[in-house]
Amino acid sequence: VHGDNKLSDIIQLFEIQCRYKGLYLGYEYSSCLPRTIHTDKDRLGQVLINLLSNALKFTSKGSIILSIEPSNENEEFVVLRVTDTGIGIRPENLQKLFHVFGKLDVKEHTDLNPQGVGLGLMISNRLTRLLGSKNGIQVTSSYGIGSEFSFEIPLNFQLTTKSLGNKANNLM
Repeated sequence: VHGDNKLSDIIQLFEIQCRYKGLYLGYEYSSCLPRTIHTDKDRLGQVLINLLSNALKFTSKGSIILSIEPSNENEEFVVLRVTDTGIGIRPENLQKLFHVFGKLDVKEHTDLNPQGVGLGLMISNRLTRLLGSKNGIQVTSSYGIGSEFSFEIPLNFQLTTKSLGNKANNLM
């Protein structure tokens, strides 16, 4: 994935949008990692676009950082992390994030889309599992300070029709 046009295109797309909003977009790729992560770049791209889109939507000042680093728990895995200085998520809303059309309580933020979080996080969470993540997307957040969405995937993972089985039909 590193150095791949797909990832570069995603970063460039969000750099433009962040610049428009006056936000800093950072990208960190650990020098401890191999130059290439072998995974399904299209599905990984879908997850990163969703996480970066959400960060952009809920961040009006500060920064959004995409980082890719080795896992502390397993040297065969890499951690991808999107961190923002957005509005954060109240603890009582964390459990709603990965449900179909889960709606967060953001009454004081009338400028945000009132339709809820939709399907994006739920599908992204399932995609990370298809990419070999054991725990899916993990979230830490401090209301009023920002959020961090992260997931681990193997450094070398071959997604095939056989490995998908019925999982491909069960994304929703």
